[in-house]
Amino acid sequence: MLFFVMLFLWFILNGSVSMQLLVAGMLVCGGIYGFTKKYIDIQWSKKSILTRVFELVQYILILLIEIVKSNVAVIKLVLTPNMESWHPCFMCFRSNLKSEMLRVVLANSITLIPGTVTVELEGEVLTVHVLDHRWKDSVENSAFAQALKKMEGDEKI
Repeated sequence: MLFFVMLFLWFILNGSVSMQLLVAGMLVCGGIYGFTKKYIDIQWSKKSILTRVFELVQYILILLIEIVKSNVAVIKLVLTPNMESWHPCFMCFRSNLKSEMLRVVLANSITLIPGTVTVELEGEVLTVHVLDHRWKDSVENSAFAQALKKMEGDEKI
């Protein structure tokens, strides 16, 4: 199934169909598929693909909203005339996500948010640099972290 989805995307991104593209696409997609099966542990859940797509779209929307809100907060902080109001700090917190892949997505999402950078992900512990110490709770209990936990909350086959 994954091979055919990748091959379909191959033709869409190339914009045309020819025998050369078919052969090249089969080689590239076959190589990626083989690598994925061998080195990446993908466990399919009992959720339908439609449910997964809906959760992914919902997660992306939540992340975009958080990026906009954080942009506004960073702009307010930067435009304050008194730089003494800045209190940058490092924080560590334990993620309650079981999947390593989702922990990496969480770490990358935190880095996408303006004013925060994930410095380290060691097991379940994330080390994050925040531009202002008042944002610590909003990073640890963010809406996108809760959306990831909801995405993970299913039984694996």
